[in-house]
Amino acid sequence: MNLLFLDIDGVLNDHQDLGNGYSGISKAGRECFNMIMDHCPDVQVVISSAWRYHVHNGEMSKKGLEELLLTHGLKVKDRIHGITEPDPGNYRDGHWTEKPKEWWHEQGLKWRKCQIQAYISECCTFGWDGKDQFVVIDDLPLEMPELVHVATGTGMNQLHAIEVIERFGGTVPGIGRCESCGLRLPLVAHSWPVCEGCYLQLNKWRVS
Repeated sequence: MNLLFLDIDGVLNDHQDLGNGYSGISKAGRECFNMIMDHCPDVQVVISSAWRYHVHNGEMSKKGLEELLLTHGLKVKDRIHGITEPDPGNYRDGHWTEKPKEWWHEQGLKWRKCQIQAYISECCTFGWDGKDQFVVIDDLPLEMPELVHVATGTGMNQLHAIEVIERFGGTVPGIGRCESCGLRLPLVAHSWPVCEGCYLQLNKWRVS
């Protein structure tokens, strides 16, 4: 079994406030996530995002969370394996307001890593046959070799999606490394194995 531990805010969006205090899922985030789902059909998703509190708070079931994500356009039909455990303490009463932001960031790094490791140890047997594996995608800089880190405030891009796919052993046709700048990008449909930016520069030099 292959598992993708998914954060949402900061990964499938850029934390942009929709005007009601909430952030949704961006078009770019949706497309990148669905790219992973399309190229990794055996991957199941574990929600490590704060969105899991809809389940922990009793507001909806795991199936309900799946339905919510489906309404946002994510290809998660029958692919939500579960959710990680909640943070320590009484998460129902807004206890996070009692501590400074820096404290919560430090604790959040520790808690999320431990929650992911606990999920794996309790539910899965990774590494025994060399086939099962997991990948974590998050905007928290977790100290985990399985992490694909997304910068907070930008959201997931195609390169993140490609990295996740390749970690699961998949490939994306048309993706390669530019021979000019070394950047890993979709290659333009021409005879030169370079990215679009380098192609334009080289072609400009060629024409001039």
